[in-house]
Amino acid sequence: MNLYDFLIIYFACGAPVGVYYFLQNRRRSNRRKLYLTTVLAFTIWMPFALRYLRNRFYNKFGGELFSDAKFGKKIHAARTRLEKALSEKDPNISIYEIRQIFDRYVSFTLSAQTDNRDSRFVLANDEIFRIAGHNNSELAAICLDRRNRKELTFHQTLARLDLLDLLAGKGELGAWAIEFVSLLKDREASEEIEKMFDVKPQTRKESLVKDTEKQLWNSETQKPAFTKKISERLKTLTATLSLREKD
Repeated sequence: MNLYDFLIIYFACGAPVGVYYFLQNRRRSNRRKLYLTTVLAFTIWMPFALRYLRNRFYNKFGGELFSDAKFGKKIHAARTRLEKALSEKDPNISIYEIRQIFDRYVSFTLSAQTDNRDSRFVLANDEIFRIAGHNNSELAAICLDRRNRKELTFHQTLARLDLLDLLAGKGELGAWAIEFVSLLKDREASEEIEKMFDVKPQTRKESLVKDTEKQLWNSETQKPAFTKKISERLKTLTATLSLREKD
């Protein structure tokens, strides 16, 4: 194999890496930097390819996918236990109605959290407005995303209220309910259940160490924390010992 054949094979392997990098980052505002990095990904493609392979295998076998599977199992177990307890507590409520309420609450809560973390929706909408010829596609995408978030939050709040209404009057299920909403990281629902049933989550522990990071130091008003006033009896005893030493 001569140098010419080697270069053909080398750049043939680098072309997919360069195209992949460009497609994944084509919505960046700095176009000059995007083109320069794309050329680097095409010419020096090995580090980019290794990084893509590492991220793909990590997410598939040891990272996010595995964590999501464990997270889903925990939610399913807590939900199934709570649904069964609610069905036994109030036989007048259909199990299908209970499952529908839980389905709406879990779906909207997880969707709201995913939407808040992921900005790809804004980028996708930006592409739509850009194709449509909008004067300010970025601003239009931000406004549409804000509207979608508002609607999603509204429906998630309604689903939370339905869940709280279903749990009302069933105080013995308070600990399980807090465990369930805590897994979904719904702090508002957790606080409402605590007020409703006057219970505290088992996972919450008070810190034994005072948080002094937010305290401001003031040299004029700061006083020793462990200084105690000397008693009158100790003062008298000290004075008596001094007089005896002089004698």
